[in-house]
Amino acid sequence: EVAVKVFKGEVTSDGYPNDELQACLKAGSHPNLVKSLAQVQQPDNLALIMDLIPSHYQNLGLPPTLATCTRDTFPADFSLEQTQIDKIVQQMRDVFTHLHQNKVCHGDLYAHNTLFDRDANILVGDFGAASMYHMLSESQQQQIRQIEQRALEHFIDDLVSICVQTPDKIVA
Repeated sequence: EVAVKVFKGEVTSDGYPNDELQACLKAGSHPNLVKSLAQVQQPDNLALIMDLIPSHYQNLGLPPTLATCTRDTFPADFSLEQTQIDKIVQQMRDVFTHLHQNKVCHGDLYAHNTLFDRDANILVGDFGAASMYHMLSESQQQQIRQIEQRALEHFIDDLVSICVQTPDKIVA
């Protein structure tokens, strides 16, 4: 089964649809990325064909609020055990490494853009804010990675905030 994301309009809230589509394809295949299968590119139609996400996956977090600004929120009764957080963090680190090996910056590494299941397996999608940076100098590429590394650290901090146990120090 597949899902089809049809891009409508010339500009989205995160940027240009063609940029998102190209970043998805450049990201390549990884077990924790929503799998892109093909693109449809016709004069009036732009679409991305992806694997259908299994129905047992759900959003890990909720979007930031005006009060939290750039930090994810979670339902009031939601928590994770340390072992679940460790597994999620390791998978997100693997995604981070994979993307940056392919010179793709996700640009939106948040819990609300991460799907997870009861076994703490994750899927990352939503490449609307992604950028390809292969054309930049090595110094500029390093700066892009540092910015996204900071986003990864915030992601980890957000998860630690919902840990049901006293968390061990997790280092991004």
